[in-house]
Amino acid sequence: MVGEPEPQALAAAAGEVTDLLAFANNIDRVRSLLPEFVAEPATVFSTPEHLPPAPLKQCREISLSEIAAQDHLPADLMAELSRVAEDGVSVVAAFDGERPVAFAYVAAETESLWDISIDTVQSYRRQGYAAAAVLHLMHRMEKRGKSAVWGALESNRASANLARRLGFVENDKLWVLTRSAT
Repeated sequence: MVGEPEPQALAAAAGEVTDLLAFANNIDRVRSLLPEFVAEPATVFSTPEHLPPAPLKQCREISLSEIAAQDHLPADLMAELSRVAEDGVSVVAAFDGERPVAFAYVAAETESLWDISIDTVQSYRRQGYAAAAVLHLMHRMEKRGKSAVWGALESNRASANLARRLGFVENDKLWVLTRSAT
């Protein structure tokens, strides 16, 4: 949400989505108009000037059928990756042997920017797999002339720490509003 949205317009927009973005100058108004949403601050990072080399992990794009065959993935991650692949979005995976354990894809894209989405199977975190997957995707997107944007919720310190380790620069703050499950 940008500016001072009218209550009816905000309610209509909120009825169509599960998440909204707001900024420091309007978060109080948006919160008051959408009490069914929970707000959390997030940091927005911009792409590093120079991409670091990818860690030595095998990475490649995986297909929807490959995703469906992964019985080691948690159900929510399997559903997310399947939905994304069904929508025609390329999913890159980092592998431990033959097993894909970290995943990166383009969550949103503009003419010059793209938003990183990344997830790693819990038992493989902090081993370089996430970095490998995202760097592989970043190199592919850079060839298309696109710069990465990385958003990390305040509660997801691991994501923010990985962004910083990869050279991303803190650029801005915003608020993510998510429809409450209750």
